[in-house]
Amino acid sequence: MADVTGVEPTPEPNATGVDALEDAVRVIGGHAKATNLARAHHLADVVADADSGELLGQGNRGRVAEIAHQIAGSAGTFGFPRASRLAAEIEHLFLRGELDPTHLEIVRGHVLALLADLKGEPTY
Repeated sequence: MADVTGVEPTPEPNATGVDALEDAVRVIGGHAKATNLARAHHLADVVADADSGELLGQGNRGRVAEIAHQIAGSAGTFGFPRASRLAAEIEHLFLRGELDPTHLEIVRGHVLALLADLKGEPTY
């Protein structure tokens, strides 16, 4: 029933309303976190023992950039803005093609930080 102002009261959260929506976001966010964590582990495997020439010369550059791009696009949406920024920087370094030993160490550091961030809790 509307009050005298004609404005309907805000419904209380229930299993078919706000609570269900929050549960759905948690489920989807959990799936995104797991997927992004798997992607970050893949990045870690690719760059762990590689040298600059291996990463750029074996077709890995595009693959690494694409994986980083996927993380960058998803992580921030689901509560990991720092992981998104780190992944975007990794992508940028690989797309520019500048992967001398100094840049490779930056990538390795970013991947370690990315893994640590994605193992934490999202911030919404």
